[in-house]
Amino acid sequence: MISASMPTLFCYEVVITRDTGNGGSSTCQFNVTVTIPFDGCCIDDYSGDIFRQVVASVPSTDPLYGYWEYEVAATAEIFSGIGNHVAYRPGLSIIVDDNDDPAVYCHAAIDFPRNKCRVQVRDITTGRNFVLRDRNLNNNVCTEIEVKR
Repeated sequence: MISASMPTLFCYEVVITRDTGNGGSSTCQFNVTVTIPFDGCCIDDYSGDIFRQVVASVPSTDPLYGYWEYEVAATAEIFSGIGNHVAYRPGLSIIVDDNDDPAVYCHAAIDFPRNKCRVQVRDITTGRNFVLRDRNLNNNVCTEIEVKR
């Protein structure tokens, strides 16, 4: 039984800030380095475009599962997203589709036994299409990269 004279705490929030010496009136900013565990890469031998994705190196419940990047070598543009459909068969194939973002559409099909990769990225706002075809996946080096945020 709760007494009317006793206060009851139903909800609370803890906020931790760093005091920078001005009584908490100023803020502190710093870079955070995030390592993305890319486990698949395709490099277009002709254009130099690169497609990377995260599938095998994280569990399917991980927020990075299905994350992809398409880097256009000629312009240094990077398109990225999280696939809303991922079909992964270990050692055989990966299919990533991303049509959740209204600005970019991505379809990637990677066939490991045949060493083939086909990726299409469409920038809907400009109507540009980027297609990556790589007949030889053995020439690719896929390493983790660090992104500063």
